[in-house]
Parts: sequence; C-alpha cells; structure tokens
Amino acid sequence: MTQLVSSIEQLNLGYNRHEDRLLMRIGMRDQSEMSLWISRRICKVIWSQLQTIKDGSTPIYQPSFIDPS
Repeated sequence: MTQLVSSIEQLNLGYNRHEDRLLMRIGMRDQSEMSLWISRRICKVIWSQLQTIKDGSTPIYQPSFIDPS
C-alpha cells in the first residue's frame, strides 16, 4: 500500500481581532492548504501544556493574547 505524504512548506499564524481567534494556515508542498481556527480557550490549554513540558519552571514569556487569569 502506497502512502502519499506531503511536506509542510509554509506556516502562517495571524490574529483576527473581530473573531478573537488565531488563524493558522499550513501550506503544503503539493500546493494544498489547511486552515485551522484556534480559540483563546484552546490557545490557553496549548500554552499551559507547553509550560508543563518545559521542565516545570516559571514562564519567562507569556504572549499578550493569553489572559493570565
């Protein structure tokens, strides 16, 4: 069975103020594109998990779009 794999060629992350969401666009080498909306809630979960992975130390940098509360 042959599996086709396309490599990521470009990542683009932008903020939509009106929607209060991040838009991640992933451009593939085969010219296809995937778009993913990331809400503030999901972003906070991802950020928290990254901080946990980072050896448990206190965060040095926290992006302004993440509410610390």
